[in-house]
Amino acid sequence: MGHSFGSQIVRVFAGTYLTEIAGLVLVDGAQEDLGQRMRPFLSEEGWRAFRASWDAYPSPEDVTLARLPDMEDGLRTVGRALPDVPLVVLRGTSRAAWEAAGTPPWWPLAEALRVMREVSVEEARLTSQGRVVQAERSGHMVHHDQPELVVEAIRQVLEVVRTRR
Repeated sequence: MGHSFGSQIVRVFAGTYLTEIAGLVLVDGAQEDLGQRMRPFLSEEGWRAFRASWDAYPSPEDVTLARLPDMEDGLRTVGRALPDVPLVVLRGTSRAAWEAAGTPPWWPLAEALRVMREVSVEEARLTSQGRVVQAERSGHMVHHDQPELVVEAIRQVLEVVRTRR
């Protein structure tokens, strides 16, 4: 299970260690082409702010703008070669919850929510057992806004895995 950038780490891990993975839960994860897909909706200032956001917070994973091309490449290759396991993609779809969390003024939220819904469907298709769950009262922090959805997604994946053994 991974949230946000953590979902990218989970995807690359799963694609690298195929036999070690029994199921996946991705919670409001970023996707390798999100920046490029959002680019048409961002002003020049917004595009600079989006790119600068990669360096805005200290990160133990060394997540920086300079490393972004390598990270995206890993997702396009290894991160798309997932084992065929149960996969739940949870997506925070509440505009109000996103706004309440302090969405930056340069981020076009309506377009972002649409693009992220599309991304969720694409991620769910990474395995034949993938599905999307819309967290309708959540923004990006689904695990805070609707923790029961995260717990239920994990339980459902575990149930499928246990019945196959």
